[in-house]
Amino acid sequence: MKKGTSLLALTTIISGLATASPAFAASSVPTSDSKQTPVKAVLELPNNGGENPSVPEDPDNNNNNNNNPDAAFAIAYQPKIFDFGTSKLKESGQQVIKVKNAGKNPYRVGVKDKRRQNEGWTLSAQLAWTGENAKQMAGTKIHVGTAEVKKNVQGATTGDKNPDGVTGVNSFDITNEATNIITASAQQRNDVYDDKLGDITLVIPEAKTVSAGTYNGTVTWNLASTPK
Repeated sequence: MKKGTSLLALTTIISGLATASPAFAASSVPTSDSKQTPVKAVLELPNNGGENPSVPEDPDNNNNNNNNPDAAFAIAYQPKIFDFGTSKLKESGQQVIKVKNAGKNPYRVGVKDKRRQNEGWTLSAQLAWTGENAKQMAGTKIHVGTAEVKKNVQGATTGDKNPDGVTGVNSFDITNEATNIITASAQQRNDVYDDKLGDITLVIPEAKTVSAGTYNGTVTWNLASTPK
């Protein structure tokens, strides 16, 4: 009896091993795999940093110079000249002289920002009088009574005022110190921003201290990225 029982137990153990061996063999075979393939794409900005539109309301560049910049970040256009003509000096007191030829083709300054980068910038203006009689114009400034920033799309201003975090100063003086007239927050952009300058006057603080003569000066427009 014992001998039969032992034989039966041995048979059961062998049978169990035979049944378990396929499962043991399967666990040594991988059930998944993963490999990687790199992806590469080189993207460049369009030629000339993108399209350069014409000057709104002045497509023939009568009062403004269109620079047609070949960079993605640049001053697109600015007034050709602020010509205040010929005027009789007052005996005394402040004298205000209006600029010529600003009606049909308004004076404008444009900023092209087609870098598509998350960067801010400022546009400033500064006045410097030149020549031997420059000191006579000490304190004399150019006043811009109205200004409005909008997008320039294919030569026409469109959309809301102060778009895309680009904010213009509504009224400002151009003096011998640089003055920010447009400030742009850090943001990705791909447009040209137009600042229409209106009601431009030359302001002499005290006419009785100014001699008769021809006075020349320069307004410098400076565009610069703001530090990150």
